Formats: sequence, C-alpha cells, structure tokens
Amino acid sequence: MATNRQPDDDGFQFARELLWRTGLIGVAFFVMPPFAIAPTFEQVVAAYIAVVIWCYYDGAIARGRWPFAVLEAGVWTFLATRWTQLFLLSFGA
Repeated sequence: MATNRQPDDDGFQFARELLWRTGLIGVAFFVMPPFAIAPTFEQVVAAYIAVVIWCYYDGAIARGRWPFAVLEAGVWTFLATRWTQLFLLSFGA
C-alpha cells in the first residue's frame, strides 16, 4: 500500500536542519569580532568544541554517541566556514 509522503519526510528534515544549523554557525563566525573578517583558528576550534557537544545532545546523526558527534561536528564546522566565506564575499569589507 502506497503511503502519502509529504515533502517533510526524514531526508528533507535532515537537509533543512543541516542548512539551518550550519548557516547559524556561519553567521556567528561572520559577526564575531573582528566583524566581517575570516574567523581565527582559535574561534573555529572553540566553535568546533561547542558543535561537538551540540551534536552529541541534539545532532542529526550522533545523538548520544561521541565518535559520531566528532565526525558530524567536523562536517558542520566545515560547512559553516563555507557559509562564512559566502557572507564575506557578499557583505564583507
């Protein structure tokens, strides 16, 4: 029996969460002092540690598993830096 699949299934929810969360981190990188300059290594490491904890407690994949949280946070942080580059190209000085 065919089910009526809405566009809000798991795949779309995962993609929406990934874009929203990495975009949020990218905006945080963009507005961190000094404003509109690429984040420093220390800022990226601090954000990565925070994202690892975020992924452990409320990640899309990890949820309660540290090894997966570390991997998921790496992907999120990488994508967040891409968002930051987009913001720098669009709105930077």
